[in-house]
Amino acid sequence: MSAAADALGPRPGTLRERDLEEALGTSLERQGPVSEVHRQFSLTLADLWEGRVGPVDLAVVGLNPALVELKWAELPACAWDCLKLAAALVKQQDARGFIVAAAPVTTWENGALGSELFSDRRWPLEDLLGQYAEWFAHWREDVANYPKRLPAAFGTNALAVATTEIGGEQWEIRLAEVEVADPALRRIRYVPTIPSGKLGNGTAGVDPERSGTRHLTRDDARWSRGR
Repeated sequence: MSAAADALGPRPGTLRERDLEEALGTSLERQGPVSEVHRQFSLTLADLWEGRVGPVDLAVVGLNPALVELKWAELPACAWDCLKLAAALVKQQDARGFIVAAAPVTTWENGALGSELFSDRRWPLEDLLGQYAEWFAHWREDVANYPKRLPAAFGTNALAVATTEIGGEQWEIRLAEVEVADPALRRIRYVPTIPSGKLGNGTAGVDPERSGTRHLTRDDARWSRGR
């Protein structure tokens, strides 16, 4: 993490998620030849996911396999990544899953939606879907793939924090591990809802597979679909 942060800053210009991917991927490659690091690694989640799920940003293949999802500034989209990783870990039980997100220090300190995913916590599926209901509804409408069945609960464990300066502003890069807490699969049932017009943080939605965004309701892990 520290090596990746050092590679990113200080810089005067604007950075993107791809810069984080390159910095972290290079850092992982330098740790030794035991494992291979793949960028944009394809997943197969046929019976758990509708449509072709997007690739994970980084995958470590070898002695200690790991899947890593990255987000740049768009912390709410980490909820999508957590569910994608939880589904992947059901399929690849020998692997570990991690989320890494970079955002200004003030974003973390203000408790922006998504920052809570980088804490030690157990997440029942219906709780996460309820908390991110509007986001998932937006994603369900605008993204071509979405989960059909997911583990009943997953956990997040905060592992590391690194700081860097980007464009004259202090940023933090946080790392958390995602683990399957209850592997019993729950079917996600889609129901119509009235759109609220804005997402939880007041911003327009973006593709969660590209530092982005979509929504669900709490009852029986139902995913609400904006119309």
